[in-house]
Amino acid sequence: MSRFLFGKLASVNLKGLTHQEKLAFWINTYNSCMMNAYLEHGIPESPEMVVALMQKATIVVGGHLLKAITIEHFILRLPYHLNFITIHLLIFIFASCNRPV
Repeated sequence: MSRFLFGKLASVNLKGLTHQEKLAFWINTYNSCMMNAYLEHGIPESPEMVVALMQKATIVVGGHLLKAITIEHFILRLPYHLNFITIHLLIFIFASCNRPV
């Protein structure tokens, strides 16, 4: 993905999007993150290597550094009924855990 698009993702604001629009955004963001990881690290040859790659694959969204595994398990797999505040809090918590020391 180009630096321009990664730069746009870093400052994106999802407020005002419908659930379907947010779902499409996060699926596309996850796929972009993983495709970039494939280009940087190569195609994994086993399920264990896929999980390891998901932990290496990172992307900045709205000022938060997120791992692909975080996007999959704590955004895409969340029940629809969780409200925006809960989702934002989870993103903040897990983004904080993902920041390099």
